[in-house]
Amino acid sequence: MLQLQFEFQIRFSITIPTLTMFLLKTWRQSAFGVYGYLNFTKPAFLEHSKNFKPEEMETQIPGKNCLVTGANSGIGYATAEGLAQRGATVYLVCRNKERGEAALSQIQTKTGNQNVHLEICDLSSVTDIRSLASRFSKKNVPLHVLVNFQSYCYIAEII
Repeated sequence: MLQLQFEFQIRFSITIPTLTMFLLKTWRQSAFGVYGYLNFTKPAFLEHSKNFKPEEMETQIPGKNCLVTGANSGIGYATAEGLAQRGATVYLVCRNKERGEAALSQIQTKTGNQNVHLEICDLSSVTDIRSLASRFSKKNVPLHVLVNFQSYCYIAEII
């Protein structure tokens, strides 16, 4: 008759700093999970929506300079239009001049804001980005809001 016998011996030692880091990490993960559940689930959304004030969505931002990339269509266009409606000075950064000019005139017509400007730049070209950064710097105005909707964007590093 064959008899098998196994013996395991586990020796476990842990230092105080390691234990502290483990407990801290566990606490952070648990706290974030609870916070996420309380704030980012459907019941939490419904609870927080009771405090929603539509007038806060109409905050005016005159005097703010905003640069929006990919602003000739889609979400970039909608963002640029929303900023223009709120009175901001908006710089549309578009790759195609014709589509950019069309977006520029539509936004100016819809919002009545004439402080909407077009900048032509292909954000996949570092040379074009440097040129845009140089042109914008020469305007000598601060940039308050930068909205990037292009996949290639080095503007933040260059400005």
